[in-house]
Amino acid sequence: MRILPGSRIRSTWPACIAYKAAEVGLDRERFLEEIGNGNAERAFRDDLEECRANEVTGFPSYEVHVAGGDEIAMFGYHNFAAFESTFQRLAGDRLKPREIVTDDESIVGFARKYGKVAPREVSEVVLPGA
Repeated sequence: MRILPGSRIRSTWPACIAYKAAEVGLDRERFLEEIGNGNAERAFRDDLEECRANEVTGFPSYEVHVAGGDEIAMFGYHNFAAFESTFQRLAGDRLKPREIVTDDESIVGFARKYGKVAPREVSEVVLPGA
């Protein structure tokens, strides 16, 4: 049992977080190694510094870049249409969307291709505006 830095919370960290990591398919041993050797904390600190430099105050947060240097930051939840609009803006309305087939076979194929998908992800593409 250990007390987390800056807190009175008692935890079995890092064992409990390693267990959670293994639950979602991460290599438990490597995960523990990265925590133990300081790489995980360094990566976290680097990410934190980048977030602060870019004034990120919430998650999810996205930086959408286009070749040539233009970029747009997006903070918080955005639906598919908002991303599509952002991509079009950055591309100068030159993008030509592909037709999305919304039959059962294509939906099942989408789920198989990407593994775990949320119903919301599927509905954003299959039922725009719903």
